[in-house]
Amino acid sequence: MDASLDLLADETRSVSWIASQLGYGDVRSYRRFIKGATGLTPDQLRAEARLAAQADVEPKIVAAIKDISVRLSQ
Repeated sequence: MDASLDLLADETRSVSWIASQLGYGDVRSYRRFIKGATGLTPDQLRAEARLAAQADVEPKIVAAIKDISVRLSQ
């Protein structure tokens, strides 16, 4: 499961490729496994990973903008 989640976070890899790398004979079996284990499809997991990454980056961007604003106002 951990390997699946790590591979799904890399959107350059297709779900079919991930399924084959993890030993699944067909992508449908892999999709059923993921849905059964997590309640989400591989595409939904990827969307959640994308949102989590954005949420992690956003505060850093806001802090950088505030820092630049402070330096420009001095």
